[in-house]
Amino acid sequence: MPIPRNLEKAVPKLLIRLNEAKTLLKAKKINENEEISISKQIDEIESQLNNMKDLFPRVKPWEEDLLHYFTVSEHQLDSFVSDAEVMHSVDSDAEVKIKEMLLDIGNDMVAIGNSVSPIERMPDITATDAKESSRRGSQLEDDDKHRAGGESLHKWLDSLKKKKEEFVDKVMKILQVSYENLGPLHLRLCLLYFSVFPQNAVIRKRLLIYWWIGEDLITNTKDKTAEEVGEDIVEKFLALDFIKSYSYDDKPNQIVSKYCRMNPWIRYMMISLVKNANFFALDSSGTPSSEINGCRRVLLATDQNVEGKNGLKHEDLWTVFNLSERYLSFQNDLLNKLRMVKVLQLGRWQDSARHHIEVQNEGFLKGLGAQKHLKYLSLRGISRITALPPSIADLISLEILDLKACHNLEALPSEISSLKKLTHLDVSECYLLESMPKGLEKLSTLQVLKGFVMGNPSKRASCRLGQLTKLENLKRLSIRIGNEAQFQDSEFDLKKLKLLRCLKILWGTGKSQDLKQMESFSFPPNLQKLDLEGIPYETPEWLKPGKLKNLKKLHIKGGQFRSFVHKGPEKWVKVEILRLKYLKIKGLSKLLEQFPNLRNPNTTECQEIEEGKFAKKEEDNASELPGKVRSAVISEIEEVGDDEDTA
Repeated sequence: MPIPRNLEKAVPKLLIRLNEAKTLLKAKKINENEEISISKQIDEIESQLNNMKDLFPRVKPWEEDLLHYFTVSEHQLDSFVSDAEVMHSVDSDAEVKIKEMLLDIGNDMVAIGNSVSPIERMPDITATDAKESSRRGSQLEDDDKHRAGGESLHKWLDSLKKKKEEFVDKVMKILQVSYENLGPLHLRLCLLYFSVFPQNAVIRKRLLIYWWIGEDLITNTKDKTAEEVGEDIVEKFLALDFIKSYSYDDKPNQIVSKYCRMNPWIRYMMISLVKNANFFALDSSGTPSSEINGCRRVLLATDQNVEGKNGLKHEDLWTVFNLSERYLSFQNDLLNKLRMVKVLQLGRWQDSARHHIEVQNEGFLKGLGAQKHLKYLSLRGISRITALPPSIADLISLEILDLKACHNLEALPSEISSLKKLTHLDVSECYLLESMPKGLEKLSTLQVLKGFVMGNPSKRASCRLGQLTKLENLKRLSIRIGNEAQFQDSEFDLKKLKLLRCLKILWGTGKSQDLKQMESFSFPPNLQKLDLEGIPYETPEWLKPGKLKNLKKLHIKGGQFRSFVHKGPEKWVKVEILRLKYLKIKGLSKLLEQFPNLRNPNTTECQEIEEGKFAKKEEDNASELPGKVRSAVISEIEEVGDDEDTA
C-alpha cells in the first residue's frame, strides 16, 4: 500500500493500516497489560493523525518533506501487518519490537509537527469562520439561558474570547517584527498593496509590479529595468513567506509562476497597518470603505463608484483602483478633476474573462490628458470602449497602457506615437483592430508590445512589422496576422531586435499565401521563447534549429503544422520545454532525436499522436510513451507555469 503523493490522502491510508494492526493484535494471544499499553500507543498515533487533517491544505510547500515521514511509517506498518498475519501468538520479544515500532511512528508524527512553519500552522481566519464562530457563540448563549450553571458558561466564553484575542495579538506582534525587519521603506510599502485583494485571491505578479511603477516605488537602475526590479522584490517576498506560490488544486506540484497568493495571517496584519496609516480606506475585514477621509488611494467596489465616496478630494488622489465594480458610470468631467493621479486601474485585475466590465458612457475618456503625472493606465477587459481620444498624447508621463481584451476597440489614435515614455503597450485580444497607427515605431522606450496587428496597409496609414526593428529596447512582442494581411519584402527580418527574448505570432487566417515572404523570416538572435498559434504551414522551412540557436521554449497551438523534420544534423539542443496543442503531428517518435534535452513536465491528460491522425484522449495512451516524448505530445491542459514571459 504505497503512500499517496498527497498529504490529504496519506492520513486516511495510515489510519486504515493502524486499524488493521489493532484488529490483528486483538486476534493474537498477547499479555493483557501489554495489549492495553500497545493499544494506547496506537490510539495516541491515531489522535495525532486526526489532528493533522485540517493542517495539510496550508502546508503545500513542505509536502515532499512531510511525505517522507509518512512513507517510513507506512513501511513499518506494512512489515508488521505482514508478519502478524502469520503469527500464532505474540511473545515478549515481539511485544518489545511492536512497542519500539510504534514509538518510532509516534516520533515521526512529532517530527511532522515540528517541520511545519509556525505561520502555516496557524488556523485559517476567514470571514466565514468568524461568522460561524459568532453564530455558534450566540447559539450557545441562547441555549445557556435554559440551562443551569449558565453563569459559568458565560465566564468560559468570555475567557475563551480573551485567550483568542491574546493569541491573535501575539501573532500580530511576531509578524509585525518580521515586517519591520523587511528592509528599506519601499519594500515595506510594496507589500502593503497585497492587502487590498480578497483573502486567498490569485494575484498576477505583474499587476502589482505595474502598480509599484505607477506610484514611483520602483524605477530603472543602471543594470535593470523597473519591471526587473519589481520581479526581484516579488521573489524576495516569496522567499520570506509573505506571499505564496500558486498551483492548481489538481496539480499541486506545478507552480504557476505568474500568480501568487498572500498568506491570510499576513494579510490580516497588513489590513491593520494600512488602516492605521490611512494607506487604503478599508474596514476591519479588508473590504473597501465608502469613507475616504483624505486617503490618496480609492478602491472601487460593487456599488461604490468614485463619486459616492465620502471625504473624497479628487485633486489629492494618486490611485483609482477597480477592485470589483463591474458597471462603471462616471461623470464626463471626472478625469479632469484627477490631475494628480498616477495610477488608473479601471479595468479588471483578474485574468479570467468571466470578470466582465462595462462602461455606461465612454465620454468620460475625453478627460484623458489632464493627468500629467499618470504613469499606469489600465482599461483591460472593459467593453463599449470603441476609441481613445486624441488627447491621450498629453499624458506625458504615461509608461504602461493596458488595453487588453477591449473587444469593442476599433482603432488606436495616431497621437499615441507622442507617448515618449511608454514602455508597455498591450492591445492583445482587441479583435476589431485592423492595423496599428503609423508612428508607433517612434516609441523608442517600448519594452513590451502585445497584440501588434498586421493588416491591409492600403486601407489606412499604418505601422509595418519591419519598422519595429527601430525599437531597440523591445523585449517581448506578440503579433496578430489579420485576415487581410499583406506582406512586403523582408517584412519578417527581425534580427535587429537584439534584446527581444519572447515572441508570439498568431495567425487569424488559415490562408498560406504569405508562405514565400515567411521563408525569409530572420529571428532575433537572442530569442528564448517562441509561441506560434494557428500556423497555416505543414512544415515551415523557417522553423529550424539553425535559426533559433538560443531558443529554450517552443509552443505551437492549432493550425496546419505537421512536422519538424528537416534535412541535416541540426538538433534543438537548447529547447527544454516543447508544448504542442491541438495538432496532428507526423513522426512523433523522432522527437527524441530532434529535442534531446527536453524536461519532463507533469502532463496527465494527453493525446498520443500517430502518423497523421489523432488517438483518443486517454491517460493510458500517454503512459505508454517514453518519458521525454510525453513532454512533446498534445496536451489538453495548457500549463501556464512558464507563461510569465509570454509576449
